[in-house]
Amino acid sequence: MADLDCKVLNRTAIMLFGRLPVPGKVKTRLARTIGDRQACECYKEMCENVVKQAVKSTASVIFMCSEKEEVPEVKKWLEPFAEPAWKKIAVRAQVEGGLGERITAAFADAFEDGCDEVIVAGTDVPDLSLDTFTLAFLHLQSFDVVIGPSEDDGYYLIGLHRKMVYDVNKDLVKKLFKGIHWSTSLVYRDQVNIAYKLELSVCPYKCLPVLIDVDTVDDATRWLEKFWNYKARREAEEKKEAQSASSAALALGGASSAASLALVGTKRIFERLKGACNFVPPKNASWKRKGSSQAPGSGEDHDLEPYSMGMLSPTVIFSAIKRLASPPNRHDLRKMDAARERRAVAKTNGKRLSY
Repeated sequence: MADLDCKVLNRTAIMLFGRLPVPGKVKTRLARTIGDRQACECYKEMCENVVKQAVKSTASVIFMCSEKEEVPEVKKWLEPFAEPAWKKIAVRAQVEGGLGERITAAFADAFEDGCDEVIVAGTDVPDLSLDTFTLAFLHLQSFDVVIGPSEDDGYYLIGLHRKMVYDVNKDLVKKLFKGIHWSTSLVYRDQVNIAYKLELSVCPYKCLPVLIDVDTVDDATRWLEKFWNYKARREAEEKKEAQSASSAALALGGASSAASLALVGTKRIFERLKGACNFVPPKNASWKRKGSSQAPGSGEDHDLEPYSMGMLSPTVIFSAIKRLASPPNRHDLRKMDAARERRAVAKTNGKRLSY
């Protein structure tokens, strides 16, 4: 059992996998294009933003650094982000081995420490927010496994519930992360298939936002374009709402203000990546869905916001809470999930998971 150097609140924990930002040791694929120092600074901004979002939750925050020697320096680096000051950020070293073995050990440590709901997440996801962490914990009330999918067919977050995974059979956690083709486009599909084989219920695809984890300059460019388009769309909506005096527009204005505040945390990341990648914002931001003639704020594109930037609207949060009021039977969920998976694999000839 590992020692927690922070309080366990509500028996929930967020474990962040990361590294000490040292040029040449972080984001090496990104560094091939923009250089070691620029890649290091970009990673530092992304990592700090994720930590700031995590500490806003009521969960214990545990930073899992890649090497034992990094622990003292990481503690000094992250200490200023503890909020409030008494809520320290625990820092531990990952075990040696592959990614699956490291994730397994992290979950086992947290469950042994008495946590009931545990989330493991990456620190290279610019849009990973408090809302996403909150929604993941909400879904853990109904599902054994919660996965936050990334655009490269992997995942940036996975959450497990102790009562359904660890207490039933401690070997389940170990089995859950065996046989996955890490660092490929098969990661998400492999993870879901293994969970089904172990008879665990899995949160359906897109219950959490599909986000971009930045590993290469192409990833960074795609995120920059998405951020710029979202910003342009949001500004257009706010301008339209400001011109309207109706009560409905005022209500929408409140939601827009909240979303704008959420953007503050990622603006520094945008500026850092923009300079490093020499990104030139398009003159005419394209916020429209392909084949759609609807303008921003018209009511037809409301589904773009929750999953475009990882900033969830109050409506999405409320819908999740409402569903939890009468959670479905776990046995029925497993049957439905298994049937959905069989149909998806059959349609795509086993090439790619799709719901």
